[in-house]
Amino acid sequence: MPIPGTPLSDSAPITPFESAPFDCVFQICTSEKRDPYLRGEGDRTPAAPSMIFLAGADGFMIGNYLTTTGLDPADDLKMIRDMELQI
Repeated sequence: MPIPGTPLSDSAPITPFESAPFDCVFQICTSEKRDPYLRGEGDRTPAAPSMIFLAGADGFMIGNYLTTTGLDPADDLKMIRDMELQI
């Protein structure tokens, strides 16, 4: 995600479909750890965050992030219920 003032500020953002292979590899490489899987999703479609669960994520942070605005927590909770996941 390009953020003004950072080295990648002029980069084109990648799509959720472009990042999906990375998400899968990340989950395989960290499968024995219980670290939360954090990604800023504020600039993406509401359906995009659900893709991380299809890639194997077992958790994520809702609300705003350190450098970006996240989706509305109510939308995140709705996605969790729609996917029939447990909080």
